[in-house]
Amino acid sequence: MPMKVIDRPLTEQEKAWLIQGLATLPTGKALGGGVWTKYYTGEVDPLGPSVDPGPFLRQIEGLRVVGICDCGEPDCHTVTFQHAAGGKHASLVYSHIEDGRLLIIDINKDTGLLAQMEII
Repeated sequence: MPMKVIDRPLTEQEKAWLIQGLATLPTGKALGGGVWTKYYTGEVDPLGPSVDPGPFLRQIEGLRVVGICDCGEPDCHTVTFQHAAGGKHASLVYSHIEDGRLLIIDINKDTGLLAQMEII
């Protein structure tokens, strides 16, 4: 995805989306467990392990947006944080926001720090 390089603090909406997504960590629903159904079998995905959101919530105030998706899709709001560089990403949260769009929060696998948030 094409990213436009910028440098700014999080917006209040971005903070709210992060908090909403991270709130799913202790419930086991962070990666869709207990919510999503397998297409062929109709089985509901099992809940994932409970994860303490504290270490991730504490990062929010210090986050800076260093890239924003430039794909042109009107519903896309993908931002990259300063911790994205220098490592592979892993999804921490795969959920939905109130209007039904996907909310994906990634961490840098090497550092464990918040790396990216996608709203698509």
